[in-house]
Amino acid sequence: MECSTWEIPLLGLLGAVLVPFPLILIGLQHLIRAMGWHETTGSGAHVLQVLEHPYQDKRLWYESFSILRRLVLLALATFVADPIWKAVALFSSCFLALLAHLLIQPFRKMHHGWVEAASLCNLA
Repeated sequence: MECSTWEIPLLGLLGAVLVPFPLILIGLQHLIRAMGWHETTGSGAHVLQVLEHPYQDKRLWYESFSILRRLVLLALATFVADPIWKAVALFSSCFLALLAHLLIQPFRKMHHGWVEAASLCNLA
């Protein structure tokens, strides 16, 4: 499979935006807290509620990890051409994500963790 001349810059732009996006979310969380926007504006509190509310206090970064995991799975599914290696790579990535999830236990409520674990088991 070959890329046209217009597809290469588009892939570069997507990579430049999508790859650092999880780190941008972590930076956004710290910026909202540092500037006090979560106390002064309703929108800052709403953003933090979406990004942090389901997670334990020491696991607030897990949403960024989840987005990065999805990005890796999409990249493997898209760019690994050989079907056998694609299956091995996707299974290994899903299995490692499941192990990380079971070791970290990021959610405040146990039933959220069970649903995530069941979803990762289904993928693996």
